[in-house]
Formats: sequence, structure tokens, C-alpha cells
Amino acid sequence: MTLAARLEAQGWAIETVSRGDDIGARLAELVGRGWHPHSIVHLWQDAESLSRLVQLLDLARSTEPVDITVVTDRVQDVVGGEASDPEKAQILGPCRALVKANRCRWVDIDPRRGDAADLLAAEVTAGLPDLLVAHRGGHRWVRTYEPVKLSRRLSAEATVVQTGDGVQAMLSALSGAPGGLVVLSSSLAAVVGGDLEDVALGAFAGALAEQSRPGGPRVLAVDWDPDVTPEEAADLLPRLLASGLSRIVVSTRDLDALLRAGEARPEAARPSRTVHPRPNLSTPYVAPHSELETQIAGLWGDLLGIEGVGIDDNFFESGGHSLLATQLISQVRDRFGVEVKFARFFDAPTVSGLAAAIVGQAAAVEEAALAELLAEIQGLSAEDLQDQLAAEKQSLLEDGS
Repeated sequence: MTLAARLEAQGWAIETVSRGDDIGARLAELVGRGWHPHSIVHLWQDAESLSRLVQLLDLARSTEPVDITVVTDRVQDVVGGEASDPEKAQILGPCRALVKANRCRWVDIDPRRGDAADLLAAEVTAGLPDLLVAHRGGHRWVRTYEPVKLSRRLSAEATVVQTGDGVQAMLSALSGAPGGLVVLSSSLAAVVGGDLEDVALGAFAGALAEQSRPGGPRVLAVDWDPDVTPEEAADLLPRLLASGLSRIVVSTRDLDALLRAGEARPEAARPSRTVHPRPNLSTPYVAPHSELETQIAGLWGDLLGIEGVGIDDNFFESGGHSLLATQLISQVRDRFGVEVKFARFFDAPTVSGLAAAIVGQAAAVEEAALAELLAEIQGLSAEDLQDQLAAEKQSLLEDGS
């Protein structure tokens, strides 16, 4: 079953656009019919058509943001040793630009795997906030950044190329420095979001640095914070080269905060799901007994589009998958203030099992808080304890007056 067929089976109205079609004319036709897209899946793997889409959506100025999934075929080197594609990696530029007024995620996947359509349908419908996602070997990877400690310096000459000089300048630097060192310098905006061209060139530089070239130069891509002075950069560069990494972000500010701000997207209106009756399951229907089970069944039914969820119904047998389970656990955390481990949910993926996990986790939190309080009391001297009891008594008297 194709991706379009899977989405249609979930109640989505689908319009397909073939390569070579006039995207602007098709979009104008749909808008003229009163049909505004909630979600767009871009499968063409080229930055030019995606940039055109950015312009068209900006001109359309719909009151509702659009949820956009950009799909590529193994462009990123995720697990090491993969053949990344720097040219196609530039698609991150328009993808970042789309984030400004819409929701956009980049999903890198091998389309030949048998479950590719299922995984893509899950990405499109789940609406998770991750910007850069890759599927490899049964795992879902999300790009993150970790702090690096720099110590020793590398005494060597390196060719430094600014990504603003363009793609050809980078490639010329690589061919002109066989066996040497090449540093491709980009702005921090290439990572946290900024000008479309800056982001695209930064993605190109990162993919170039990740490529393995026998006999070629070693390449390091560095995304610099504009607050770093030339003197600081000159001091840092030998230590960056000694790190052995292929890409480094240099930021004088909290990078996580910058990433969150750059990837903050408006809430897209999700197309309403078709609500289906409860499917035929291996377990009989048992209605919720408590208010907690009733609320969980409501969350469950909203996610799966099922009316009448029983407390013994299996989440995955009912049509759920790992991404929807991620959403469910997130909603449970927001609703009940309890962090349920995924392993705990997978052990008993039912409403009753999740309710028991919530109660157990809440009890564990209360027990830990009580143990902490007892430890604090035991650490007090008799005099300090009497002073605290006297203060508590005085506070109670004042509250009662």
C-alpha cells in the first residue's frame, strides 16, 4: 500500500502532484475550490522545488500553518560510513525557512525498505516536533548536539573556506588540498535557523565534512557564533582540529535554547480524523471503572480515532504504533504530571496497564519526597527541630486567627 493510500485509509483527503506539474497552478486551483492543505509531503528531493513551495505558501498567506514533511533517500550519514549527499543536503535551507510560518520536518529514509510507507505515514500523522529525523535499521534517529571538551592543540596548516563563498569554492578547496586540512566555516545561523542560503550552504558543508575520501583532505565544518572574535577563533581552531570531529558548532550562548527558539513552530490545525467504531479485538470490551481510566481512554480514542476504548484493549492491536505511543506518553505527562517509561507502557499497552503505571509512578514520587523529608528531619539537631516545630505551630495559629 502506498503512502497516499495509507493516509486515505485514516480518513485524510489526498491530492497528489507529479513532478513536472505546475505547483503554483495546482495550489491556486485547490485554494479556489476552498481546499486549503493541512499537510504537504515533499518527495522530490530537490531544494529548488521546495524553495518554490516556500514562496507559494508565503504568497498564499493562509491563516492556518501547514504541516510539511520533506522526505529524502539516505542523504545524511547517520550511523557512520554512509554515502551522504551534500547537494541534496541543501534541502535543509528551505525546510528551515518553512519553519518560520509553518511546521516542517526532514525525514531521511531508505525507500526500498518494506515498511517505508508505514514509517512515513506515522511521521506525517504523529506531528512530532523533531526537525531532523532519520530511520535506519529499525531505529528512529533525531539529530542532537553534545558539548565537547577541547584540550590539546594541533599544529598544522589548514585551508579555511567561508561557506558564503559558495559551493564551488568549497569543492575547489577540497581538490586543492589532497591529504591536508580544510575548514569549511559557516554561521551559527546554519544550525539554529536564519537566511535560506546560509542554512543550505551550512548543510552542504556538514555533509561534505562527513564524507570519507580516501587520499583526500580531512575536512572540518565549523558553525561559528557571530559573537566569537577573530582572535578567539584563531585560538580555538587548532583545538577544534585536534578534536577529530567532522562538524562542530561554536556558540557563546545556550545552544539548546537557541535551537528551541529556532525550531519553535506554530500549531498546525490537524485534519479531523474519521472516528471509527471499536475494531474486533482479541479481548472483550470492558468499560472504564475510574475517572483516571476514563480520561486515559479518551486520550487513547482521540489518537487512534476509535469510539469506545475498553480498558483491556491493546494499543498496538487497536492500530497504534511507536510514534503514536510517544504522543500518548507525552499527553499523559502533560495531563497527570507523571513520567511513564516507554518500557513500562510496552509491557502492558492497555488503558488499565497505563492507569496502574500512573498510580505506581505517582506513589513512587510521593514516597521519594517523604524519604527526602525524613532524611532532612533526621539531619536536624534537637534544638533545630524544636525551632521548626515552634515556627510551624505559630504559622498554624496565625492562619487560624
